[in-house]
Amino acid sequence: MVHRRIFLPVLIVSFFAASFGIVSALLYSNSKNTEIAFGHELQSVAQAIAKDIEPQEYYSLFFNKNGELRDLQTAPSSPVFEKYKTKLMQFRKTFDRLNLQHDNLYTFIVPPDLQTQSLYWGIMTHSVPFTGETYKATKTIRNVIENKVAAFSGIYLSTASNKEWVSGYAPIVYQNKVIGVVEVAREVSEVIQESEKNIILPIAISLGIILLFLIALVVILYFAKGLEQKNAELKIAFERINLSETLYRHLFNSGSNIHFALNEKLEMISTNTAFSREFRFSCDSKTHQSFLDLLKNLTPESQAQSILNTGFTESSIRALKRAGQKFEFTSTLVSGATNEAKDFQIIIEKVQDAGEVAFLGKAISLGESMVAGLLARQKAKYVLQNSLVHTEHLASHLATLARKFLSEDKSIVLRIVLREMLINAVEHGNLEISFDEKTEAMIKDEYFDMLELRKTSPVYSDRKVIIDSLISAEMIAFRITDEGKGFDHKGMLEKLQNESNETSHGRGIVMTVAEFDVVRYNAKGNSVTLVLHLKKH
Repeated sequence: MVHRRIFLPVLIVSFFAASFGIVSALLYSNSKNTEIAFGHELQSVAQAIAKDIEPQEYYSLFFNKNGELRDLQTAPSSPVFEKYKTKLMQFRKTFDRLNLQHDNLYTFIVPPDLQTQSLYWGIMTHSVPFTGETYKATKTIRNVIENKVAAFSGIYLSTASNKEWVSGYAPIVYQNKVIGVVEVAREVSEVIQESEKNIILPIAISLGIILLFLIALVVILYFAKGLEQKNAELKIAFERINLSETLYRHLFNSGSNIHFALNEKLEMISTNTAFSREFRFSCDSKTHQSFLDLLKNLTPESQAQSILNTGFTESSIRALKRAGQKFEFTSTLVSGATNEAKDFQIIIEKVQDAGEVAFLGKAISLGESMVAGLLARQKAKYVLQNSLVHTEHLASHLATLARKFLSEDKSIVLRIVLREMLINAVEHGNLEISFDEKTEAMIKDEYFDMLELRKTSPVYSDRKVIIDSLISAEMIAFRITDEGKGFDHKGMLEKLQNESNETSHGRGIVMTVAEFDVVRYNAKGNSVTLVLHLKKH
């Protein structure tokens, strides 16, 4: 590290050197910008005047038919001269912001010999014009004549007034020859002085920034030792993070638990060994498969069952993407290891600031519960809020209890049917969403927005679904009652059984009728009793 006795004087010298350089650069830049801005404006005014001069009249005023110069001293007495002198004076009023005086706006006459270095004064607004007197052409004017294009000069010092001027020029062209040049001149000393006043603030700000930079540099050097210590601590922290990542990967890929990771689009981006072993599936590093499509592929072949499973899962995951942090649901999937349908509890959690990973999930196989295996008879009553998530949990719970008296396949179907009937009680009963309303909303992909709106409405938010259940060796029975207005269940059943249903909803009722021995609605249509006699099966 450089010793402070040497470093601080170097800083002071650097500060003054930088300050002088910045001030000089800003002053030069300001002067140059002013010159260019005025030059362009004066050039535009000269072009406007040249455009307003009729070339043939200008030619006839100063040249004869043979192309030779007339007696130029007699030109001011011509009506044409007076006409254009008046126009020049009108232009002075038009551009009054430039504060043009009588000696700021005039024309020159270009003699037939374009190689000459001398021009002649032309139309002037002076009280006594000196038309016809010679004028030594500047380099800028010669370029205008040779190239036939407008231009402007840089700032120059007038020998007559001993002041700084800028001029704009435009050619007067007749028969493809330049016969005259319009000049608009402007004294700019006062303008430059005013612009230099305006640059004081930028200079002060620049110097302040440099000073702050130097102070910050001193402070940084003063605390350099502390920063080195922090860097050492940061290095240790990174080493710990790398160790944690190594441990995470070890836990993710080891053991019997099934883990997977999803991105924001719900695409599979990572699976562990247990997932690949159970479902005979591993992620393609180039093409990520949709998680919902994977569920469809792993669901048993029954098309109705597949649609019901996926429809519920899709609605649940959409809710998770919007606001939730964690969601659990049960899904029936075909194990690639045994080729048998099994129930899995799937848990998905949203993660923050994890790069490509947006959701982490795991799947747990649901074997027969030991407590459910002790069940002899159960009669219970449940109260369900307007939650599709709770319908899944309750349907899984009841199906688990009934597994004591049913086969594995029957208990899976029971869970699906119960879930759909509970969903119907919430959606079509308590929330009063009609079959046609749901169909139209799902086609427009607006169904979940409509569902959330109904659930939060004061009209529906306090409604509940009452479930009475009886599970025994003789029968399995449920009564599901909602607080809605009811519906025409006879007409709905007839419609679903006799018509082709292309939608993913409404099939739950058809499956229920096929699976239960008794499906009986009350007269109002807001309560249904389901009975399955086990002795017959």
